[in-house]
Amino acid sequence: MCPHKKILIADDTATIVAIAECALQNAGYEVLTASSGPQAVEAAMTHGADLALLDYRMPGMNGLQAGKAIYALTGTRFVMMSAHSDNDIINQAAADGALGFIVKPLDAKELVAQINVALTRAAEIRQLKNSLQNLEETYNAAIAKAVESSRSVNTAIGILMERQQCPREHVYQSLVSEARNKRRRLVTLSEEIIKTREADYGKSIHK
Repeated sequence: MCPHKKILIADDTATIVAIAECALQNAGYEVLTASSGPQAVEAAMTHGADLALLDYRMPGMNGLQAGKAIYALTGTRFVMMSAHSDNDIINQAAADGALGFIVKPLDAKELVAQINVALTRAAEIRQLKNSLQNLEETYNAAIAKAVESSRSVNTAIGILMERQQCPREHVYQSLVSEARNKRRRLVTLSEEIIKTREADYGKSIHK
């Protein structure tokens, strides 16, 4: 894990904050600190952070509430820490989006390792979300293009039906054959027919 990341530490016990701050700074991280849930949310919104390390029990707002608020407001993920390895708390933290759970008292090496893993997971999740968003945008663009292409082809068919006084299926097959013989895309040929019709219409108006 590359350092130079900003970690927000929030705990109402000054000793815990000091231990975590020292360990993470020695590992090359920039550190922000807070002593309550509301302070943690404010710090994340004001200064930004790449990850939040939050104690479960804090005054004003517990760590889970603060973590959810920080993620909702800034997109920053969080790791939970607690003096109790309660399965209910662990499961609730995971369900609420925590990327890790650390049991106090803190071990400096384990803490840094957990933070490294959480940052990697956060980056992977962010990349996956970006990929899904790009895929959705590409899909929507393809659908829009298909709709527009279909509209062009249908408009061209209508023009040729009026011009040739022939049924739709006959005109469509003739248009497909012409596109194939000329090695042109059907939509491109259709757009040219539409442009020609518009040009002819413009000329007739100005006569």
